[in-house]
Amino acid sequence: MSYARFGSGGSDVYVFLNARGFLDCCSCILQEREWVYNEDSFLGYWEDVEPIIQNQFKTTQEMLDHLRIHQEAGDLICQDTIDELIEDQEENDQWIVEYNESRKDSSQT
Repeated sequence: MSYARFGSGGSDVYVFLNARGFLDCCSCILQEREWVYNEDSFLGYWEDVEPIIQNQFKTTQEMLDHLRIHQEAGDLICQDTIDELIEDQEENDQWIVEYNESRKDSSQT
C-alpha cells in the first residue's frame, strides 16, 4: 500500500508498506548519491555516499520520525500521509512483526 508518491499532491516522498516486511521511503531524497561511471561497460550507477540514511523501517513510529526529518529539511509531506500512517499503525506494525517472525522461522528449518 502506498502512503505517498512523488509529485502526488506535491509530495516529495514515496512511502509504502513493502511486501518484504518494512515501511519504505523509496529512493529517499535525504540520501546523497554520486554518479559512478564504469568505463569498461560504458554504464554508470548511483552510489550512496556517507552518511547512509536509513530508509526502511520496522515500525510506523520510526517512519513518522523519518518523515519529520524530511519536513525539517523543507520537503513536502502531505498531512494525509501522516494521518493514514497513524490510522494504520497498529495493523501495519503487527503485520511487520508477524511477517518477519515467519521469515525467521522458515530460515531456521
